[in-house]
Amino acid sequence: MNVERPRTLLELFSVFKPGTELVAGGTDWVIKRHGRLADDAIVIDVFAVDEMRGVSLEEENSEGDGFLRVGALETMTSLHRNPLVRRYASALADAAYKMGSEQIRNRATVGGNVANSSPAAD
Repeated sequence: MNVERPRTLLELFSVFKPGTELVAGGTDWVIKRHGRLADDAIVIDVFAVDEMRGVSLEEENSEGDGFLRVGALETMTSLHRNPLVRRYASALADAAYKMGSEQIRNRATVGGNVANSSPAAD
């Protein structure tokens, strides 16, 4: 198994190939894979790609309507603690706090939960 650990989106794009396994927090992936990977499998650990992190309030128009942008690598812990999420999406902050144990919340990412559509992460 070959593991790549890009630190930027440019590095990620340069190593990504069809069939590559993408992993961030790995909380669902480890259970799903349970050590079953082909010897020639390529796994990309994206957890260090800071460009995929961040929470910001984005203004959409002159009336002040906007939206909350949440990066795919934000963890459940960071969502729960983020002041913007707590102010504008308090239900999301509360739900993030209730997901799994503290160890899981520190690694589980928004992107991973959306991509895996795990019923446990509803």
